[in-house]
Amino acid sequence: MDRHEQRLYQLGIEHELELARQRRTMLWRCALLILIAVAALLAPLAAQTIAFANPAEHRQARWVVVPMPAAQADLLPRDCVVGDWLATKGRKLANHTQLWHVRTDLRPHQAGQLATWRPLGAPFPPFVLSPWISDDLGKMVPKIHLTVGTSRRTLVPSRVELVEDGQACKVWRASGSSGGWHFVAWAKTWSWQDAVDLRGYIVWSDPTTPAWWLDDAQVSIETGEPLDLYFATRCGFTKTAAGTWTLWRGRLPHGVAIPFRGVVLPTDDGGGDPHGLSEWRREHLAAAAEAPVLASCDWRQDWLAFGVVPRTAVRSDFERFGAFLRQPGGLFDARPLANGLDTGGTGAQAPFGATKDLIALQGDAWRVYELLYSADDYLLRGRHHRETDGRVTTKAIRPRLETWSGSPFAGDTIGKAMPAPWGWHLAGDRVVLVDDQHRGDAYILAAYALTGDEALADDLLDSIAVDETRAYARRGWIDAPRATGRLWQSWAKMTVLFDGATRARLRALAVAELELREGQQPMGAPVSPAWTVRDDRVLPGADAWVPWNDSLLALGAMEQAAAWRRVGDLQLAARFQAYAVRIGRNVVQWGTVRASFGSTLPLTGVRWSAGGAAQLSSYYTYPRAGAGEAPGPGVDMLVGTPGWWTWFAGSLAAAQVGPQDDVRARAAAIWAEQTVGQQSVEALEWWAVR
Repeated sequence: MDRHEQRLYQLGIEHELELARQRRTMLWRCALLILIAVAALLAPLAAQTIAFANPAEHRQARWVVVPMPAAQADLLPRDCVVGDWLATKGRKLANHTQLWHVRTDLRPHQAGQLATWRPLGAPFPPFVLSPWISDDLGKMVPKIHLTVGTSRRTLVPSRVELVEDGQACKVWRASGSSGGWHFVAWAKTWSWQDAVDLRGYIVWSDPTTPAWWLDDAQVSIETGEPLDLYFATRCGFTKTAAGTWTLWRGRLPHGVAIPFRGVVLPTDDGGGDPHGLSEWRREHLAAAAEAPVLASCDWRQDWLAFGVVPRTAVRSDFERFGAFLRQPGGLFDARPLANGLDTGGTGAQAPFGATKDLIALQGDAWRVYELLYSADDYLLRGRHHRETDGRVTTKAIRPRLETWSGSPFAGDTIGKAMPAPWGWHLAGDRVVLVDDQHRGDAYILAAYALTGDEALADDLLDSIAVDETRAYARRGWIDAPRATGRLWQSWAKMTVLFDGATRARLRALAVAELELREGQQPMGAPVSPAWTVRDDRVLPGADAWVPWNDSLLALGAMEQAAAWRRVGDLQLAARFQAYAVRIGRNVVQWGTVRASFGSTLPLTGVRWSAGGAAQLSSYYTYPRAGAGEAPGPGVDMLVGTPGWWTWFAGSLAAAQVGPQDDVRARAAAIWAEQTVGQQSVEALEWWAVR
């Protein structure tokens, strides 16, 4: 097979390939050259730079999903040539991300960027399913083998549907439920590509039993053709046959989704290869077995709710992450870009901040691999409740259901025994539940926005269903400000990634939480905190106001305002902004202190008394008696180090859109002082509020 014929095959132009092989004339070689030449003569189109990477040890000629800001993609025709690769538009995530399907051809470990887009200038080649797949489509469909003690069952799809019917890609969704077990899998078939991308998850959620977990469960997956799973070593997956993997052995909690991601590798089953490409095709299948092709975009603006994308020169360390993946691990191990094993743990956690992920957004395709691995963390949290027929458990189905951190808590408890095993652990000290006060969805949302991953979409929709049943909201309780702030942040990002009925549900959630907060009476004057707490970690034996906690509330309100402004609901955006300004100004005025050495410092705790905070007149002088950097007897003002300023970004931003007065000037001065020369990615992601 000559180079020209390889190129024809990669483009999926089957009839030209056949004619080229039969006649080997310059006529048909010229036909392809003319097609590409016509595209080359057309004026380049304005578009974002896109990046590609091949982590595999072998060359890969493979289709890949490539993200692009929807506003930029709208300027391009449906079918293009990028570089010399075919590209066609796929799904659109609301009006945020346009997903492209691009046929790449990358050398081992090759990475690079392309920015030259041209219209195709000819009809897009028709979709042709690889004959290595079409000879027995049933072999692509997974079976799930389940063992609990001595009981065994096999779960097969009861429903298979075509959910995406594109020019380059057709996506099939298979699902099935039996005996409290549920699985969903997506098979992506690509035009003239042998490898089939397989993605899915398996959940045990049985409302007919009061048990919270299965003590001795084994979960396996099988396909009729060879199957390779990505992240297998790190997740503890074991291959028992060419098409069979064991995904889990041990205690399996209710509502936990076991994710899998990989590729089915069909073979030539004796039908022969009329094109004489078997060796070349098997090389690319070997590459596909090692790792997917990765893609990203140099995303300069219009990212998620805030839209802000600060620039950074930091890039991913793929060698480090590759070495990490090669180390044996377990399914429930901590993942680098996710909440900690215990989401309720104090201190900073990776997903916290205003936005993610600046590294991937600088056109670093390698980073996407780490995002995909880490994003599956939330599938492993116990919030995936299902009915016996596989439907997601919702407020509409169970109107009396009340949840706490995603787990049934009161009312209709989905058949589970009460009280719930709060804080129960798995191996590796992983807490199954998701604590609202420390919930960080930013990385999973970034991964979804850059890939459109179907399983991540399901996870996010499950989180919405759980949030609609929160006991706090149902009972009119006021949670800690950081809980509302972080929920608002998550919902805001989802608001720009989902539309239609899902966006309407998110609006109802956000407004209900806002009404609870707006109705809260100020706890004193002149200081009006959103919340006070008695916690010896703040001030021993005293009621205290925690300004950084209120600031996370202001950050969430600012992100809600940005999201609703972006999707055109200006009235609701103004309402959220007004609330953010109220909270932010209070934090800036009373939750910061001027030190005697000239710097302004944040307060992380302030003694609270009935008439307001203690010794208000001395707020602007530090050091002084009764103030410190650590809680202790007699301390009435806890002063934070400059490292705390990032957690105040929401308040500082909100105060700067408030009235023109000393509070606004103070916020602007602190902002300028703290953001000048800022290089840390984590800090930049906190300051990406304005």
